Amino acid sequence: MSGHWYRQDGQMQPTVVGSKGTMVNTTLVHARKLQLAPGCTTIIKTANRDALNIWREKQVLMAALTLPRQEGESDEDFVARVMQDSARQAEEAAERGTQIHARIEAGINSESEDPWVCAVQEHLGTWYPAASEMGMWRTELPCVSEFGYATKSDLSLPQGNGVVIDVKTKDGDLSECRLYDEHLMQLAATRLALGLPAAECGILFVGRDNPTAWYVTATEEEVQRGWEMFACLLKFWQAKNKYRPSWAKEVLS
Repeated sequence: MSGHWYRQDGQMQPTVVGSKGTMVNTTLVHARKLQLAPGCTTIIKTANRDALNIWREKQVLMAALTLPRQEGESDEDFVARVMQDSARQAEEAAERGTQIHARIEAGINSESEDPWVCAVQEHLGTWYPAASEMGMWRTELPCVSEFGYATKSDLSLPQGNGVVIDVKTKDGDLSECRLYDEHLMQLAATRLALGLPAAECGILFVGRDNPTAWYVTATEEEVQRGWEMFACLLKFWQAKNKYRPSWAKEVLS
């Protein structure tokens, strides 16, 4: 089992020295030895995610519609080529999202001419003007929960009860974006790991194809429900894998 793994001090441990002396991706086997914590996404993946499944199905269908059938190509070969093309499209979208994340992280607290950064600054400035004007945003902050999971907070503010924002990139019109269960679980788990249990939470949707931004806040009731779902999945994951870091407390709810 791969995925993101973190040390108790918050540092990611993407690779370890393998049995042959070469660097290999960290797995659950290594995590047991090093007492690493799994990332939030690893926990959330244990639940079925309808929105993601639908998006993947659409990618496959679009690949099937746009790829020409080669002369003499068998059904099996055509299906394999469609699946390969769909996977490539998903990888490219993910890479594009990673690049935009990095640009926002690098520029949000400074004067920037990057159109994506400017779009985010302008939009968040209407919600949190003081933080935006003074460059107070904390970005990509590693955080480890006492319950034995970890993550990185995309954007956060520690002042008062705090603010926790997760950034998601998306194609097309952002004004119709809404929050799904996985968003609520990510936000709830992140704010608790940050030590901001009452923080205001939301998802900042950023355009992948155009420099646009749209912020959707979660109600406290929604975030509380997100934690209940995440806590159940965390207990399930730990029980299924018979593993909880020795330093971690058992989650009770």
